[in-house]
Amino acid sequence: MCGIAGQIGKEASPDAVRTMTGVLSHRGPDGEGFFSDETGHCHLGHRRLKIIDLSDDAAQPMLDRSGRFAIIFNGEIYNYLELREELCRSGIGFRTASDTEVLLYALISWGEAAIDKLVGMFAFAFYDSAEQSLLLVRDRFGVKPLYYTEIDGTTLFASEIKALLQDSRVPRRVNQSALLDFMQSGSVDHRGGETFFRDVRQIEPGHLLRWRNGKSTFRRYWLIEGASTRPRFEEAVDLVRKSFCDSVRLRLRSDVPVGATLSGGLDSSMIVRTVDEMGETRSGFPLFLCHLRDDPRSEERYAKLVVNTVQNAQPFWVEPTSEEFAADLDALFWHQEEPFSDTSIYAHFCLMREARRQGVPVVLTGQGGDEVFVGYPSYYRAYLGSLIRKGRLIGAAREAFERSAVASEPLANLISGAIYQALPAAIRNRVYRWRMADAGVPLTTAAARQLSTQFDRFNTDDSADDSFDQYLISAIQNWALPHLLHHDDRNSMAFAVESRAPFLDHRLAELLFSLPADYRVRHGWTKVLLREIGSKSLPTEIAERRDKTGFSTPMAKWLRTIRPVIEDVTSEKRWVGDWIDRRRWLARAAEFWAGNDSHLQRVWWAFAVQFWLQRFQLSS
Repeated sequence: MCGIAGQIGKEASPDAVRTMTGVLSHRGPDGEGFFSDETGHCHLGHRRLKIIDLSDDAAQPMLDRSGRFAIIFNGEIYNYLELREELCRSGIGFRTASDTEVLLYALISWGEAAIDKLVGMFAFAFYDSAEQSLLLVRDRFGVKPLYYTEIDGTTLFASEIKALLQDSRVPRRVNQSALLDFMQSGSVDHRGGETFFRDVRQIEPGHLLRWRNGKSTFRRYWLIEGASTRPRFEEAVDLVRKSFCDSVRLRLRSDVPVGATLSGGLDSSMIVRTVDEMGETRSGFPLFLCHLRDDPRSEERYAKLVVNTVQNAQPFWVEPTSEEFAADLDALFWHQEEPFSDTSIYAHFCLMREARRQGVPVVLTGQGGDEVFVGYPSYYRAYLGSLIRKGRLIGAAREAFERSAVASEPLANLISGAIYQALPAAIRNRVYRWRMADAGVPLTTAAARQLSTQFDRFNTDDSADDSFDQYLISAIQNWALPHLLHHDDRNSMAFAVESRAPFLDHRLAELLFSLPADYRVRHGWTKVLLREIGSKSLPTEIAERRDKTGFSTPMAKWLRTIRPVIEDVTSEKRWVGDWIDRRRWLARAAEFWAGNDSHLQRVWWAFAVQFWLQRFQLSS
C-alpha cells in the first residue's frame, strides 16, 4: 500500500514528480523512490508503506532484470503466492518476496491478460521503455484511487488530486456540474471519470489507460453481469460461504499486524467472526470500535457481543467529540480533497488514527457488504419494484407485507417506494429531481437551470432482463459504493493504514450476481445469503439485526457546537462562487440554529462546499 505519481510526455518534469510524490508522504512513510527513463519523457515516483516483504529489495519503482520494464504500484495482490508459483513453473525467478515483483513479471509474461488473474485492490503504472508506452490500471471496484490530467500531450497521474495540483500547470478550477450535484443530493464520485476539479479525471473502476506516442486510449476490462444460474438454495449458501472465507483468508496475508474495524453490524461482525473461526486470533486480534456517548444510534452493545465471542480480542475504543471534530476539520478536508455529505466519516477517521497509534497498519473493513449482499432498505424497495415491472404483483404484495412485519416499515411507505422503483429510469429520475428540488442547498436561478439539465443519477439499462440486478450494479459502479470507497481510502491512508475489504472480492461478487435475486432478498429480509452463512457463528442479535446504522455521529449537535466556525467560513467576506443563493441559505441556517433539524443537510452541504473551495483555493 503506497502512493504513486508520475508524468509521461515531452513536457514531463522530474522535479515536478518529486514534488508530487512528496505530498503523498502520508500514504507511504516507509520510503521514497524515483525512476526516469533515458529519453527523459517518463518519470515515476513512489511512497512506500511496508506491508509484504519489508526488505529494501522490495522498494519501488521496481525494474525487471533487463531494465526495460518499470512499475509503481499502490495496493495489494492477495493471490500473489499462487501467481508466483505459476510464474515459477514457466521459468521466472524472483529476488524478492513481494507482490510487486509478482505483478511486474505477470505483466511482462502475460500482458494485459494478467489483470484478469489478479485478486486484489490496485492502482499501478507499468512502463515499457522499449515501446515508450505506459499502462495505468485501476482495480475492478475502484478501492484504490488513480487520478490523471493531460497537459499539452503530457499525462500526469497520481494517487491523490492534491499531488497533481502540485504542478503549477494544472489549473485549480471547479467542475460546476459535480458541485451542483453535491449541493442537491450530497453525491460524490458518481459522475464516471469526473471529479470536483474541472481539469482532473480519474481512471474509472475496472478500466485501464494506455499511453503511447502522446495519445491515451481507454479500455474497460471488467463488468459485473446479472443472474445466470439457479442452483439449489442450500448449494448456493455453501458456494457463497466458501468464496467469502477464501476472500477473508487471502486478505490476512501480511508481514505486519492485521486488525479489523467493528461496528456491531452484520458485515463487520461477520468478518471478525470468520477470522476467529479460522484460528487467526490466537496471538491476539486488534479490533477498533467507536463509542458515541448518549447517542441512541450507538451500536456499542452489539459490538461488545461480538468482542466477547472472539478469542484474544484486543478492543480499542475511540470516542469522537465535537471539539475534536472542529480541531480536525482542516485535516479532514485536506485528506478527503472533495466535499463530503455528512460527518459520519469522521468516526472512521478516528478509528484509522487509533489503528496507527496502536501499530496496526492493516485493518479489515466491512465496506461493500451492503452492495454485494443487498443490505439497504432502498435496495429492498428496488426489489419490490422489479417484481412489479415483471408483472409479479402478488409476489410483490406478499413481499411488501413480509417486509413490513420483519422491519417494522409502514406498508404505505413500502408500496409507494416500490411503485417509484418500478418506474422506467427516465421517469424515476424526473421524480427524483422533483423530490430533491427543495431538499438541497438553495441555488441561484442560473445554477438551478444548469442542474435541471445534467447528470442522470439512475443511469440504468431498462432493456436489461433483471432491472433489480441493474439497479444494484449501478449502485456499485455509479453512486453508492464509489463515495464509500473514496472516504475509506482517504481516511485510512491519512494515517498510513491499509484498509482491506473482504466483501469486495470480484470472485465473490460474480458469484452473488450469478444467483437469482430471490436468493439474496426474500420474505422481508435483506442479506439473506450472508445471514445464512453466519447463522451458526454470529450471536442471534447480530444475525437477525434489521436496522442500519454504521459509524454514525450526532451531526446536528456537532454542527451547532461549531457554529462559530460555520458562520466564519460562510461569512460574506469569505464567500466563494455564485452558485448558492446565500440570502435564502442564511434563512435556512437561522432556522437550523433555532432547532429545526430539517435544514441539517442544507447547512452542512453549503458549509462543506465553502470550506473546500477556500481550502484548495479554487476558482470558477
